[in-house]
Amino acid sequence: MESMIYFYEQPDPRMLATAVAGVYSISPEEIGVVVNDRPVPGSVERPMVLITANPESEAESTVLETGDRFSAATGVRSVRELAIDLCRAIGSNAVYGEDSLPPDHWILVTSSGDHGEVAVDPDASDEGRIVIVGVAHPVDGAPDVPVF
Repeated sequence: MESMIYFYEQPDPRMLATAVAGVYSISPEEIGVVVNDRPVPGSVERPMVLITANPESEAESTVLETGDRFSAATGVRSVRELAIDLCRAIGSNAVYGEDSLPPDHWILVTSSGDHGEVAVDPDASDEGRIVIVGVAHPVDGAPDVPVF
């Protein structure tokens, strides 16, 4: 299972790495952290989990990427499960894409673990920002935006 999750408001990537290691009982040495395009000292070359943050850019999220090695080691079988666990652990909201959704629609997961489909501003997304402009149904903890 490959996944890419965008956590809002750029949570500290080291804190996210600590949460991943704790929630999934994996070695911190299996987690790579890159800040402003530079690996954090001690990051492995081929990590099981890669966390990137670019606070010096216009991007407003910290990105977590996993692949099949992570899934095999942890038993996690869905991006939703991963996002819910980590959003709860770090108290952050996140979005991720699903192939079944229309363009510019994502799944929002809130810090409470509630989740649902949202529409995002495509221009903001192109700039690395996540701006939710509508929700498919009310989501606890979601921004106050209209239902589409």
